[in-house]
Amino acid sequence: MKYHRLTIYVCPETIYQYVYKSKNKDLYHCLPYKQPKRYKRYSRKEHHCRFGGDIRLITERPADINSRTRFGHWEGDTIQFMGNKKQVITTLVERKSRMVFLIKNNSKHSQGVIEKISAKFQNLPQQMFKSITFDQGAEFANYRYLDDTMRCHVYYCETHSPWQKESNENMNGWLRRYLPKTATIDHVAQKELDLLADKMNLFPRKCLGFKMPKELFIQQYKNHCRTWS
Repeated sequence: MKYHRLTIYVCPETIYQYVYKSKNKDLYHCLPYKQPKRYKRYSRKEHHCRFGGDIRLITERPADINSRTRFGHWEGDTIQFMGNKKQVITTLVERKSRMVFLIKNNSKHSQGVIEKISAKFQNLPQQMFKSITFDQGAEFANYRYLDDTMRCHVYYCETHSPWQKESNENMNGWLRRYLPKTATIDHVAQKELDLLADKMNLFPRKCLGFKMPKELFIQQYKNHCRTWS
């Protein structure tokens, strides 16, 4: 509403507080996450590395990644569904532009998941895929493949703390509006996921000054192509 230069507008927090206080169950379904209340995030005090001591933890990420000042740093995750828990969708988000990629996987086997991520970035300039942050799910255990083939630095959230990659977690919640946990993706083709990702990437974002993620991504792509040509 503020984007359309209205003189009076209601901030998102005011809307949320009204819905929560009204206790109107019909209104809960209008919320992005369709939940009757917010849940606090808890993490354990001790964090042990699931894949051994040689991985890079999110606490080791450089300041320019955390501050979103540089392009080419991604976050990745997988989401699964009740209909077929073997099939998952890999979700990838670029931290600065919020550009989204969606990849269908017929299994959560690490080699297949990582290879498809690598293939997604194969035709892009190397500077557009400088790092990626995962949680410590087993599907991301084959991180050396990205290190070796893509020269991409891989970072991991601390154990039991997937919320540390906030851009990806936020996008997953948004994706659930279109593909809820109860959905079946057996007949969902990769082309359909590409169209859904494009729809999300063409949505103006307040955090981007109401620019579209795809708009910023294409701009960065052109800049890097000129640099590497």
